[in-house]
Amino acid sequence: MSTNKASQPSIVSAKYISITAKANYRIKSNDYKCDIKIRIERDNLIWFSIIYGWGIELVRGRFTPAGIELINHVDKSYQVYDYVSLQAHWHIPCSHSLIQAALLGELHGLEKESTISHLGNQIILQQHQNFWECLATLHKHTKQLASLSVLDSSLQHKWHVSYEYKKGCQQDLLFCNLKAYFKDFKLFLQYKDISFSRHPLSFPFNIPRQYDKR
Repeated sequence: MSTNKASQPSIVSAKYISITAKANYRIKSNDYKCDIKIRIERDNLIWFSIIYGWGIELVRGRFTPAGIELINHVDKSYQVYDYVSLQAHWHIPCSHSLIQAALLGELHGLEKESTISHLGNQIILQQHQNFWECLATLHKHTKQLASLSVLDSSLQHKWHVSYEYKKGCQQDLLFCNLKAYFKDFKLFLQYKDISFSRHPLSFPFNIPRQYDKR
């Protein structure tokens, strides 16, 4: 076991990424299903749209380095959050760069100051930050990220992402599966498709005038 750095090649080098996903989530004892569209401009913007049933948009949002904005069509409101407040509320690390890294299968600097061990064909990186334990596994030969987990040891809040790769697929990244567990909320998200582009994507975000700002 050591604290040496483990380098990881960039899996997704394109500036623009488009993702479609399906999600199952539970709020207290109620279960829901939805589709999610995600568009990313690397290091600048993560746009998403949550769609229910036959194309009914429930929420449209965007993550920027400064914070999160939501257009909530359910209660007709426009909501703004900063990462510090969200991190305190959910008791889990939260930042634009971490969310981008989780979506694209990257380490988010976890290779720095981590305890590194080897188990079979995997490299295991472990890091403690306050009450949080971060754990990443990499494929030994390719250095591709196999999984990424964050656990809050005080409340047992946790999210875990696993990644799949396929040779011949564009830039090798095929799918990711995300599971998040909180006290009254659980989320299961799975990619359906991912594509890459050098050309700008559309990130529409028009706030209806009649929506309340919160």
